[in-house]
Amino acid sequence: MCIDARTESIHIKDQKTGRPVVYEKGCQFMRPWQALDYVRQRKSLDDGDYGRQRHQQQFIKAIAKQAVSKDVVTSPGKLTDVINAAGKALLLDTNGISPTDWALALKKISTDQIFMIKLPGHGLGTGNAYQGEELDPIAKEVFKSIGNEQIDGVLGSHPELVQPGN
Repeated sequence: MCIDARTESIHIKDQKTGRPVVYEKGCQFMRPWQALDYVRQRKSLDDGDYGRQRHQQQFIKAIAKQAVSKDVVTSPGKLTDVINAAGKALLLDTNGISPTDWALALKKISTDQIFMIKLPGHGLGTGNAYQGEELDPIAKEVFKSIGNEQIDGVLGSHPELVQPGN
């Protein structure tokens, strides 16, 4: 994974120093526990939960790259092994299509063709009256364009919605 911002863990401490584990900027191989910890962090990020979402998207893309590089998506046996290994840790809503069939249908798509997008939002309320987040109006336009298969036009008009690293 390529770490885009120094990220300090609030969950795991270094066994030698007792200090929080820190993920420094740069591309690196991560053990499963490190990747999971990294994508859970938000408190040490300037953009909080939006940064965590960005890191989760980076993680998904990194997994896709690994799956393609190891021919997982072209081998039903390997794909089934990966899905079974993920077990209950993987929740995938495929509208009734088996995860194996879904992945095999996507096998001709290159990871360079996968773009992660962000939908901007803002907090509702402040301090103790905080009520959560609300998506900005552009989100409705994005959802409508996806339904009409016209997302390219919206992203062309709003390149700021495409996550860095795509």
